[in-house]
Amino acid sequence: ALSDDADLVLFMSRASNLASGVVDENNGDDVFVYQRSTGSTSLVSRSANSPSVPANNNSSPIGISSDGEWIVFNSDATNVVAGVIDSNNATDAFLYQRSSGSISLVSRAASSPITTANAQSRARSISSDGQWVAFSSLATNLVNGILDNNSTQDAFVFQTITQA
Repeated sequence: ALSDDADLVLFMSRASNLASGVVDENNGDDVFVYQRSTGSTSLVSRSANSPSVPANNNSSPIGISSDGEWIVFNSDATNVVAGVIDSNNATDAFLYQRSSGSISLVSRAASSPITTANAQSRARSISSDGQWVAFSSLATNLVNGILDNNSTQDAFVFQTITQA
């Protein structure tokens, strides 16, 4: 995926030598962003404990906002966001903010921003302004008050930026 000005390139790789200072020991797919204007590559799918350590399982890029500030990716890792209770043993959707380096769980239980959904979720796209992430999920605990017993994937949207 590319930012609108094509300066940022979002991609996936198993290579262990793409970003300076990164110690890659997961032997899996990681998400990176390459900035053409500076020639620098940064790790996106990383451990919450260190920006130079990849997440502990495979990750895949999905999309980038027009200005490149927001990146959405999927991961099977359990250590992407500090404090997250990941008990679904499945793929989850995450949102990375480039300016702060913060990562948020998108596919989260309605009752808690740090508890994963109770089944697989996959981000599908991000809006050009980065405010909305569309994702699909088999989970039944994403929306309070909704009884989801159709045993199939449903579509959801997650608002990344709270309007004042």
